[in-house]
Amino acid sequence: MNEPKVSVIVLSYNSAATVEQALDSVLGQVCTFEYEVVVGDDASIDGTQEILKRYLLRHPDKVRLMLADKNRGLQDNYFDCMEHCRADIIADCAADDYWHDCHRLQKMADALESRPDAAMVYTDWSCLDENTGQIRRAYPRIRHNTGRGALTLTILTSTGAPAVHLSATLYRKSAIAAEYTKHRDDIYRCRDFACEDLPVLVALSRAGANIYLATDSLVYRTGHSSVSSEENPAKAARFSLAGIRLRIKLMKRHNMLHTVQAKTHLEASCRFALSMAILSDDKALVNEAIYMAKRIPASSTKLRLTRAALGLPGGRSLLRFLKRFTLNLRRRKSL
Repeated sequence: MNEPKVSVIVLSYNSAATVEQALDSVLGQVCTFEYEVVVGDDASIDGTQEILKRYLLRHPDKVRLMLADKNRGLQDNYFDCMEHCRADIIADCAADDYWHDCHRLQKMADALESRPDAAMVYTDWSCLDENTGQIRRAYPRIRHNTGRGALTLTILTSTGAPAVHLSATLYRKSAIAAEYTKHRDDIYRCRDFACEDLPVLVALSRAGANIYLATDSLVYRTGHSSVSSEENPAKAARFSLAGIRLRIKLMKRHNMLHTVQAKTHLEASCRFALSMAILSDDKALVNEAIYMAKRIPASSTKLRLTRAALGLPGGRSLLRFLKRFTLNLRRRKSL
């Protein structure tokens, strides 16, 4: 295998139904340079690993497999792959997503190489609703080139859709190497956060210029069950609390915790986490959500009142009733 110019990370876990489309889209790229595909499978048991072995036999010059026999989790899977990438320029594609432009790597690599001061190129992406089959275009929050650090606060305070989708980027590993080495265990691989993309995007936004291309480089599947779904309030609360912990740590590190945008975002996230914790009727989760809310500077009146109500006799039962009542109203209005 020749030395690659780009390494593409593909992460899989029980992805037998979609991994072939993902790999075909990556291996079908038309480029003037060599690239490798580093596939990390997190101990799949649905036949994914057998599919991956077939791809290795077909493409021994491009595919490198990292097959786990025990589940490691998303963070370790991603960063194990990143550490094994031979190229400095990295792209990624989840095994349940795919690329629909065969010139995607070439376009983005050309843009990145045109700016030696740039750490990342990012684009729009498409969302494929698996329930309806409909595809809609999604956009990053800032659609123009930015200088070092200009994207950071937007990335940290985006709600709903991400400010930048990591799988719709191409980035230089060398731009974040020092930051990753320094905070490998307390941020990037810390199990308290359960998130691989946010710290990478924050580090890239601060490492150099960021280039925006007005093109669509990813099809991202939606509509499947999500850990942030209100259908499982306990899981949604845990996921939200992990995100809050990570954002507070990163905001403190980059002196952004006391900005208006940071406080507004954290308050909204804490209200959601507290709502889900109340719905789950898990006292430990409720207490953790209250503790997180107390860490936010100058919490809103609504958040303080919720915390006060939880301290009253029967307060938790009353709030749980009100949350369920509100959710039922929303569902009826959407019918």
